[in-house]
Parts: sequence; structure tokens; C-alpha cells
Amino acid sequence: MEITAHGFSHCGNHRDENQDSIAITDNIFALADGVGGKPHGRQAAELAVNTAVNLTGNKAKNGTITENSVSAIFQEVNLRILEELPGAGTTLSLLIATSNGIWCAHVGDSRTYYLNTQKCLQIGSDKNLSSQTGLSIHSNILTNHIGKVNFVSPTPVHLTTSHMDRFIICSDGLYKSIDLDLVMASISKKTSSCISDNLEKLALQKDPKDNYSAIVVRVTDS
Repeated sequence: MEITAHGFSHCGNHRDENQDSIAITDNIFALADGVGGKPHGRQAAELAVNTAVNLTGNKAKNGTITENSVSAIFQEVNLRILEELPGAGTTLSLLIATSNGIWCAHVGDSRTYYLNTQKCLQIGSDKNLSSQTGLSIHSNILTNHIGKVNFVSPTPVHLTTSHMDRFIICSDGLYKSIDLDLVMASISKKTSSCISDNLEKLALQKDPKDNYSAIVVRVTDS
């Protein structure tokens, strides 16, 4: 299995601080977005992605990654935030490439997409009030996120790999500012770095009102 990944994270022109954070390793990819209206958003996002990557690496060394172990990672990240940054909140999206496939899980409204040749297919659903009511005005009200006392671990999604798979993990600042399907229709066959560069340039042109971040991952079976 060959894995390539490229990412970016920008404050944008309308915020004083970048509260998005990304982490990229050989096979673990994490993205977090500090919850607006809560304190220490930047610190919570950074702590969440770094803790998730470290925990995932440790569990991978001790055995095969499973649905239970991925859910446990989110529980442990949540406890870490509660202990070190009480009152803070952050989204968390995690993608793990293993020898037996891809594991994806998330809480909040950061997203992971699977890319086919023409469009982006969202994996799972947003954990916000809008997903329950269908009203866009509720999109910023999260129903689950890292840092909640009554946190509920996500149910991980397991995907078997085909000859070549591409994924995008991104914060809401990116997917709310550009039409990902339209972008993918023209650049889906390009390299991970090229897709990342195109997304970054297009987002810059759109001038999002929020921080915006993304990780583009390509997994190719040998």
C-alpha cells in the first residue's frame, strides 16, 4: 500500500486566530476545528489532533486497529480535553490507513469525503442540529464534539481499499466556501499535492469568513 498526503491550514482574512489544526503522518490523518464561542479553541484543536495521532500509533503497535479501538481513541481524546482545557471544545476527524482498509470517524462538523471521478461523497453526517432539523440556520450548533461531559464516541466507518482511493478531510470553512463536486470534476485524476494546491488557491480566492483547512489523502494498493 502506497499513501501520499498533502494538507494546508489557514487563518483567513477575517479571524484573528487560526483555530483549525491538522496532523499528517505516514498513515494517520487528523483535523480539528475549535468550537466557536468556547475558550481555547486553538489549543483544543491542536491537543485533539496530536493526542489522536499518538493514541492511534500506540494502539496500532499493540494490535490491529478495530472499531472499538477507534471509538476508544475518541473517548481518550475527550477526557484529555476535559482534564487539560475544561470548557473548551473542538471537532475531530480521523482517518487511519491500515493493511485491512481505511477507518474513518468524526465528531462535530468537520468532514471526510471519499472522491470518485466526478463528485465527493461525504462519509457519515455532521454532528450538528441542522442534520436533525434540516435548517441551515442550525448548522453552527454542534450536538456532539470533543470536550463535552456527556460526549458520545462516534461509530467508525470501515472501507476496503480498491486500486486507488482518494479522500479529503476538511473543516467547515473550506466546504462552505467552495463547491467540492465542481472542483473534483476537473481535478479528480491529479496528484494529491495538485488537488491540495487547487483547493488552497480556490479557497483563497473565495475569501472564507472562517479558518479553512484540508488534508488530501491518496491510498494506492500495491
